[in-house]
Amino acid sequence: MIDKLMRFLNKDILCLTGDIIPLTPFAILSPSTGKKGIKIGKDEFNRDVYLDIDSLPNPHGIITGTTGSGKSTLARSLAYRINKRQGTKTIFIDPHGEHAFFVKNVLKGEVIDAKNVPDILEPYCYDSMDWASELVSIFRDVYTLTDFQMYFLRQAFVKAIEERSIENAISYLKDSYDVSPLIKELFFKVFPVLKFFKSPSTNISVLLEKHAVDVSLFSIQNRELSIFTTLVLLSQIDSFMKSRGVQNKTETIVIVDEAHRIFTLSSRNILVRAYQETRKFGYGFWSINQLPGQIPYELYQLAGFLFFLPGPIEYVKELESIALLTEDDRDFLLYSIKGTAVFLRQGDPRPIRVILENIKEAF
Repeated sequence: MIDKLMRFLNKDILCLTGDIIPLTPFAILSPSTGKKGIKIGKDEFNRDVYLDIDSLPNPHGIITGTTGSGKSTLARSLAYRINKRQGTKTIFIDPHGEHAFFVKNVLKGEVIDAKNVPDILEPYCYDSMDWASELVSIFRDVYTLTDFQMYFLRQAFVKAIEERSIENAISYLKDSYDVSPLIKELFFKVFPVLKFFKSPSTNISVLLEKHAVDVSLFSIQNRELSIFTTLVLLSQIDSFMKSRGVQNKTETIVIVDEAHRIFTLSSRNILVRAYQETRKFGYGFWSINQLPGQIPYELYQLAGFLFFLPGPIEYVKELESIALLTEDDRDFLLYSIKGTAVFLRQGDPRPIRVILENIKEAF
């Protein structure tokens, strides 16, 4: 009987694969909204929608939306729920001090002003040469250095790390004035940065012990120094978490506001490297950014979850190049009011249109 059926089917092409996709359960059934984790809102069928980072391939996320679309409000709501209901520690890297009040008064956490700088010489899982190389790479991305200058700065940092003194790096560069005019140029380029970190008052391991922290960079008026500080903090967090070995649960979420500031510098910076890691080290980075094209495309493929907030036609067209959006999804993003989002999770490409239930304290 089966042989006859197969001979019959081989005679003609009855249909193309694409013709039957709409008839498959994958297309007919709406995507699962989840049952565990933190509640984020309701979908168009009035079902509760959940974000469960522990069920995803990794806990990294991206929130994207134009100015005023509600990115920060959503991030604070997610932070509140994951902190209070799951006990996950939350750290905001906050370039404008926008989240300081929320962290201090709602999460009852601690605000660290940029003046209370961390110790950037602590290598954690790196040896002194590797950590010096990491610091030099960050300098290069932010301030632009020649290979010759990078060599001397690396040597300066090795001395500083081994002696745990920024002064050693300053002295080494100053004493090397006569080697080349490039070294003198390097000294005056990096001296304000080294001076800023000269007297640290805390370190990353202390910050990561707290249940909620806002690292406010508002007092840093220099844009390059603010970006440099952000990248060093992220790299040290990554290094410290890895130094503890493999973890079975996501313990810490680091929320990077205005992440697009650092993606314009280098396509291989710490956030890109971190998103390439799985969930094995117990932490996740959530990037908040404005325009989709400002983030490397591969991050959208690597992130455990995505939130697309409403915006104008140019913004939605950018999103179409990133995700499989239907016409209904596009209309939802174009015409929905503030407080809605298209939500995607790794492993299921079908978007969920969500009416967000942000906590009132997040506004």
